[in-house]
Amino acid sequence: KFDGIATVAGWGYHYSGENRISDKLMALDVQLLETEECHAYSIFNDDLMLCAGYVEGKRDACQGDSGGPLVHDIDGVTVQIGIVSYGEGCADVGKPGVYTNVAKLVPWIEEITGITYTE
Repeated sequence: KFDGIATVAGWGYHYSGENRISDKLMALDVQLLETEECHAYSIFNDDLMLCAGYVEGKRDACQGDSGGPLVHDIDGVTVQIGIVSYGEGCADVGKPGVYTNVAKLVPWIEEITGITYTE
């Protein structure tokens, strides 16, 4: 379980409804939330996903950011904990961002890449 602030990066839209991606890599801090905050999405899976953003809709990843990293500082080391997956709009109230939980996929990543993860 992660808590606190994480950073998401991407080349996506700056706001919902925009029709062009950013010409600069953007990054912003988002709050890591309890999974219940993402239960507004019927397909949210607690076992494979993370929830991050702001319930009040302050900031979020947006269209075009999918596949980008969600990183978090763990004991002074920046670690990728998530992958931008989906959301409804961008920073909409009550609709935080959903991220693939990288930690849950380590066995699959090891199998596909042939690289063994070590802490």
